[in-house]
Amino acid sequence: FFDAIVTLVLGSADDRDDLDVTFAEAEGSFILGRIELHALTLAGTRPAQDPSARFEVTIDSLVIDIDTARLLALDFAVEEIAVDGVHGRFDRLRVATPQPRPEDRGLELSREFSVARMHVGDVQLLLTDAARSPARELSVSVDELDLGPLHSESALFDVLYRARGRGAIQGHPFVLTAEDH
Repeated sequence: FFDAIVTLVLGSADDRDDLDVTFAEAEGSFILGRIELHALTLAGTRPAQDPSARFEVTIDSLVIDIDTARLLALDFAVEEIAVDGVHGRFDRLRVATPQPRPEDRGLELSREFSVARMHVGDVQLLLTDAARSPARELSVSVDELDLGPLHSESALFDVLYRARGRGAIQGHPFVLTAEDH
């Protein structure tokens, strides 16, 4: 039953021409605000017609736990996001055609958010830029990344100063250590 509801909810994303979403199993409770997706695949092209980029990512496990009491008060707060077993690639196929923009107002978020805890583990991504000659590739792996809290108004600060993790970029290891304040 829960799988059917999640399929219906994700159906609006899957109706897009530039995005395909599939999963093998869904568990959780909308009342409790918890959803677990297993064997999730996201794939697509940007834009859908004459794409300048394409991507495909598989995720072994995605867990999202939303504070439903705060959601009822229109305060979007996530208690936990946990993502494990991410494997995929992003390919830049050509230089994107610039789109005309309305007046530049800077970066604006459509909704404020907060995430109390976030965990990312076992990430393997390959980024390819085929728009250059010769094409360039960059491998990124994250063994483990934990952070929290994360707030929309200070997201970059939160990632730079509150994250703990380790991984490698093009085979060169990195370690993130959080600052205690």
